[in-house]
Amino acid sequence: PDFVAAMLHFLREPDADIQIHAAECLEELVARGKLEYGQWRRLLVELPAAVQEANNAAAFNFEFEEGLRRARRDSGPPEDMLAWQLPFHRILSKTLAVVVSSHVGLIHTRKDLLEGKGRDFQALNNFMTLLVEVL
Repeated sequence: PDFVAAMLHFLREPDADIQIHAAECLEELVARGKLEYGQWRRLLVELPAAVQEANNAAAFNFEFEEGLRRARRDSGPPEDMLAWQLPFHRILSKTLAVVVSSHVGLIHTRKDLLEGKGRDFQALNNFMTLLVEVL
């Protein structure tokens, strides 16, 4: 079974803090620092797309919840979407940082990454951009 694919899919599910637990599981997986280069590269490539899907799903869910609030005629101030996503973004930023920090050795041993060339470098660059945006 593909554990990583399941966790990447669960990042889109906000109910019962499933996305938070999925990010924690991914963090535990990479924190061991024992991923081979192919497995680590897969996370570099697929995690940004999964986070984008999670953010799209969160926007939809947020609008739905706000619609329900308005339907109940709740006159309180609307909740801020960023505040609504804060618990997920907090663990996500830690998980993204661990993906890089626990596998620095893989970066140092790859000539194409050090020279800033190739598809692997582009994947790392996209991942680092995401990490900066989330932080």
